[in-house]
Amino acid sequence: MILTLLAVLLVGSPDSTLRVVDKAGAPMIGVRVVREWQTSEEKEGKADAITDKNGEARFPRVETSISALKKTLKPLLAYVPASCGPSSEIYGMTTFRVYTTKRFTQRFDEKIWKRDNEVWVRSDGLCIRAPEVIRKYDPTESYQELYFFNITSAFDFTLILYEEEPNQSSQPATGS
Repeated sequence: MILTLLAVLLVGSPDSTLRVVDKAGAPMIGVRVVREWQTSEEKEGKADAITDKNGEARFPRVETSISALKKTLKPLLAYVPASCGPSSEIYGMTTFRVYTTKRFTQRFDEKIWKRDNEVWVRSDGLCIRAPEVIRKYDPTESYQELYFFNITSAFDFTLILYEEEPNQSSQPATGS
């Protein structure tokens, strides 16, 4: 009974700073950045920001909660044989979309980033959807997409964008 009443913190999205710069390291001012977040508990939110003189878009931490009972019992659902039904996962997911007026791409250092189907993945779980994949589904779109699960400490990342030449396909991104 007590576990039902006790609430446990669930981070929907951490404090986040996304810095957008060009290949020379100059801040890209006035770029629209959208952060969307959702949790395994079907809570979600969305916020927009415009990069400032330093090329930074900042977003505050989003916290929600889950009952202690649910947090304790939900992972046990992994052991229930069922082809469908409630998920056993508990997570917070954050997605950033960086909208630009020109087409940009990234370059990925393959010592840091690994390609996994449609995304580049870093060892800490940060994922960047490959720009050519986004354009495959909608050739008119011009945005970069980053996402991660279950990062609760402050997120600070510099996205380096390279202007795409006509008929250039995306190459393997750098970023920190």
